Amino acid sequence: MIHSTQTSIHIGQQAGKELYHAIRNAQESVRIISPYTGPDLLKELVRLSKNGVAVELATTEDFERLATTNKGRTTVEQLVIQEVHTNKKGVALKYLYHLLTGLCVVGLGATIFALVSHLSQDNHKPPFVLGTGILLILFFAIYFAVQARQVIVESFSYQNLFPIKAFRSPKGMGGNRLTPLIHSKIYLIDDELAFLGSLNFTSAGFKDNFETCIKVSDPVAVAQIIEQVDRVFTEELFEELGPDELGARLYELEEEEE
Repeated sequence: MIHSTQTSIHIGQQAGKELYHAIRNAQESVRIISPYTGPDLLKELVRLSKNGVAVELATTEDFERLATTNKGRTTVEQLVIQEVHTNKKGVALKYLYHLLTGLCVVGLGATIFALVSHLSQDNHKPPFVLGTGILLILFFAIYFAVQARQVIVESFSYQNLFPIKAFRSPKGMGGNRLTPLIHSKIYLIDDELAFLGSLNFTSAGFKDNFETCIKVSDPVAVAQIIEQVDRVFTEELFEELGPDELGARLYELEEEEE
């Protein structure tokens, strides 16, 4: 560690140790910019937010990767809350279609039984009415069944526990548009301390990897860093996923994994 009056530089493994303690002990606010995140450290943000600390996170759509692990799914459900809205008219319409489908099946069975009875009486040529009836009933049974599947009974909306900006990846990294990659790692604690460096907001970045973390406490320098971080959170500098799009993609991944 390299230390001066208002700057500390941590290089190597465990470079995020002091930063981790600063985050845990935050009193008013924590603002983080990191392209990659991990469930263990995100749990700390959940705890802080629930304890009244103002938390903000700017990351990338790699955030979705959390939903592909059991530990990550638990964290996602705390960070991005899914609200289910029931469409009562849709429920009634779906029930009606199912009822009509059931009636068609019963009618189809009765018509087939009548046809078999007719043929068993040495009538080798089936009557036109019965044959046509079977086709019509079968058609309506399929139609009502398809309609029942298409009725929307539930819709979903999503709300973040605290402000989360998930920026789209550049085109060359799986994104669809030409947008810069958010690659900065910046941590602001109570608007009094700033940490900059190479370490992502992951356990590996904080503990295992060989990383660099610079702590800045000079008020003038911290104020300048805050100004730039404000731009990331308040201005439309980069393309991002809205809350509903992010939530839908996260929960869709959860369902696929299950």
